Amino acid sequence: MLAVMITIFLFSNQSGGASSETSDHVAETILGILDVEIPTGQPPSTVPILFEFNVRNCAHIFLYALLGLTAFLFAASLFALAPKKRRLFLLWIVLAALAISLAYACFDELHQSYVDGRNAALRDVGIDMIGACTAVVLSCAVYALIRHCTRKQHIE
Repeated sequence: MLAVMITIFLFSNQSGGASSETSDHVAETILGILDVEIPTGQPPSTVPILFEFNVRNCAHIFLYALLGLTAFLFAASLFALAPKKRRLFLLWIVLAALAISLAYACFDELHQSYVDGRNAALRDVGIDMIGACTAVVLSCAVYALIRHCTRKQHIE
């Protein structure tokens, strides 16, 4: 989880110009692989590639999905040490993972407001949380599937 947070911090610490260059370079590569034509005069990083999200937005979603997954695993390992109340166990893990992700998304936007050529945007926190929520929901599904399978084995 800390490695993901450091990675996000390092990307956020890039100046506006450096961040745009990185996004444009990655976008050119991805658009080339997808065989998507870049409209004349439009920066590659602004071309929509997934549900009207551009490369920069998709990077936010991907990185925060990683954060959501690792925060889920972190919370699960912490709550595994506590006395278990099975009915609320998964709920506390989900709430902790989402709280960690949301707090870091807000911190990241605040941090960006102090970086040259960057600004804070509430919209970015929302995009970040799309990634985190998706990963947490998928993690819950996998957790429930594993519990279901292990229960079945104990019954047999």
